Amino acid sequence: RRRHTRLQGDWSSDVCSSDLYGRLMFLAFLTHFVSAVLTLAAGAAFASGGKEAAYQCLFWGMFLFAIGNGIAEAVVNPLVATLFPDNKTHYLNILHAGWPGGLIVGGLASYFMNPDDAKPVGWQIQMSLFMVPVVLYGVMLLGQKFPKSEASAAGVSIGSMVGQLFAPLMLVLLVIHAMVGYVELGTDSWISKITGNIMASPQKGLLLFVYTSALMFALRFFAGPIVHRISPLGLLCVSGILGFVGLNMLGVAESGLICVVAATVYAAGKTFLWPRSEEHTSELQSPCNLVCRLLLEKK
Repeated sequence: RRRHTRLQGDWSSDVCSSDLYGRLMFLAFLTHFVSAVLTLAAGAAFASGGKEAAYQCLFWGMFLFAIGNGIAEAVVNPLVATLFPDNKTHYLNILHAGWPGGLIVGGLASYFMNPDDAKPVGWQIQMSLFMVPVVLYGVMLLGQKFPKSEASAAGVSIGSMVGQLFAPLMLVLLVIHAMVGYVELGTDSWISKITGNIMASPQKGLLLFVYTSALMFALRFFAGPIVHRISPLGLLCVSGILGFVGLNMLGVAESGLICVVAATVYAAGKTFLWPRSEEHTSELQSPCNLVCRLLLEKK
């Protein structure tokens, strides 16, 4: 029995050690890199094996891309919560400002590479752009020393961490987090096309998307004072209401002006939903923070 306990403790220490963050981020880098190789090989696969071969390259390339995204975000969220335990909301909002920041850069790149009345830049070049931040974070990882996870610092075993995943509160948080993810990510995937149709120009719809992303980027940097004035759950409630109102306004919009107003209300609403949900999960499930986030992510 003592030997079993010792082995369990050693395993827990290894999984929850300070090296875990680094190992997972290396895995994220690897999946992103392989994703790029497979995706860009689709053209050659089509030439040699037809549509089925190209489809397999694109499918597995995007699958690994999603896995890499999930691993990276599942690491950085608890890592920030560990580094700033007394001001999690503020710094998680700053961290999550990187999401709309990336949408701004990607949206503007797409705007200039896909003009309305000219030939677009090749898809291979456009797709390759995501390797720029991947290479950057890969270089940043070199030589870094990561702190111990909250679970390791608290001496929580793997069994306790896994058990938390099936706690009723955790399951409720999982469902809520999935709905929050759909509101932000699902809507972002089609909103520029709809607004582009209403405004009679795909490029104008894309610029409106960049505008809402810029609004989110700015608001997330100043979330600290807002949270101090409104209770965290109150902030989530207000955000949900604004998102609901904005999407319904967008559903009946028939002019460019109404599109801008509706998109502004929606962007203000969705700004704090994701980071505040993350921080609330961190507060309630801090001993098993990383495992909980691995389940909650993704996106």
